[in-house]
Amino acid sequence: MPKERTLEILTLLIAFGILAIFIYQIHEQYMISYIKSGSMEPTYNRGDLVIIKRVDPKEISVGDVIVFRDPRDPSVLILHRVVAVKEHDSVRYFLTKGDNPDTNPCVDVWGWVREDNVIGILVARVQFLGYIFLMFDEPSARFLLILLGTLVILTYIAKGFEEHIQIAPVLQYLKNRRVVIICMALLLSIVLLLLVHSHVSGRGYWSVTVVSKSLYKIESDYYITLKLNITSKISSMESISKIYIQVSYGNVTIGLGSWSIIYPFYGTKIVSIAILLSSQVENLEDISTSISVVIFNYLQGSSIEVPAQ
Repeated sequence: MPKERTLEILTLLIAFGILAIFIYQIHEQYMISYIKSGSMEPTYNRGDLVIIKRVDPKEISVGDVIVFRDPRDPSVLILHRVVAVKEHDSVRYFLTKGDNPDTNPCVDVWGWVREDNVIGILVARVQFLGYIFLMFDEPSARFLLILLGTLVILTYIAKGFEEHIQIAPVLQYLKNRRVVIICMALLLSIVLLLLVHSHVSGRGYWSVTVVSKSLYKIESDYYITLKLNITSKISSMESISKIYIQVSYGNVTIGLGSWSIIYPFYGTKIVSIAILLSSQVENLEDISTSISVVIFNYLQGSSIEVPAQ
């Protein structure tokens, strides 16, 4: 084997080793997964790639979106929103629900989820990328993907014994000044367009209204579900990021709820939110709600909280 080829393979192995260590460190704190169902639509959609951060259960609060093992089948992972939190004998429990008003009108049927089943909290999402994993969701498809990848690697190594792959022309092309200038100009143009759009459209329209509300009872617990119409047409980089809901019975607060989203959106989302009540309620007409909204500017990193319009 030529000395150059030996050095090339050694360098490749070292690079793979460093990458493996890096991936292991990331894996200790984060998990990458994808959404397989529509239970969280329209907030998070089927086919979204999601990044989950492993956190202490004490850091999870109402309104957070978490990933946990299905209490009925631990092999199944579920991504739903936290409706309520309670603690018993130093163990935290979470009541969860999907945002989809059509498929998930009530809290999850399995009830409270022990902290032992919780994997982490949602911190990032990439739209559509999860469809790649959905395509290879079946074991046979995954095996085919691994087999094809292995064949590609073996073919590359085998070819290297016969001839040296020439990549100098490609590198030379990428080093061409005009290509670099064009790429930088495109990147700058995109940033400027986002800035201009944010400032021009920054005084756009937004609103949060209650479409309907329902009262439920599970064992001794009462809770209310609110169907919300969330419209955010401010700009592509400034939108509603969080909603706080206070439920009152007369002058007494009997429930607090929250909805949040981790990416900017422009348009309307109709979601269903559940709120656990601290006291028994028999009539919906006796309940009032007040809503406040957090508007977040993703370019400037700033936010304001205002009463809902």
